[in-house]
Amino acid sequence: MSDPLWLACVLFFVMLPIVNALLDWPSWAVSRWLGHDLHDLMKGETRRLGRWLRRWFRAAWQPVAFVVHIGLDLVAALVTLLALAALLPFLVQLFNHLAVALGAAPPLELGGFLDDAVREPWPQGFWALSMLATTLIPTALHAGALIISLFLWLIQPAEWRRSIVAGLQSYGPRSPGRRRARAGSSS
Repeated sequence: MSDPLWLACVLFFVMLPIVNALLDWPSWAVSRWLGHDLHDLMKGETRRLGRWLRRWFRAAWQPVAFVVHIGLDLVAALVTLLALAALLPFLVQLFNHLAVALGAAPPLELGGFLDDAVREPWPQGFWALSMLATTLIPTALHAGALIISLFLWLIQPAEWRRSIVAGLQSYGPRSPGRRRARAGSSS
């Protein structure tokens, strides 16, 4: 139980990935919610955020909606990034104290590691930087999709856009009311 290799494996392959996943999930959920909200807003269906945007920005609500959605997504990603940056050293220190209490050497001397990571971020601090960067992936995908959709909207003919929308709507999720209506009409 006090083997340093075993403790390091538990820290790096169990504890840290769990904490990372617990903070990646809210970042992903916020990006997904904002994407759905923006999609509904562009279709004419408004949720609370859409109603607020339309009320405050009147005629210019659509361009503002893109900026507000990306801004909110970026704020949520930064909050989860800062939370992860604060929790990782705390968790490592807690785990080091637990290892010492069990009579083993600490699996990661945090002070020395942080000094090395600041001096040489590429080889020494890569795993910590990559764990922090994963919280930004959903936001980057959301922002990329919005930016690409703006450019595609400018270059694609209107008829092509309508056929893409029709195709996506035919594969999209159906509301329970539409399922019941369809099931009732087929029987």
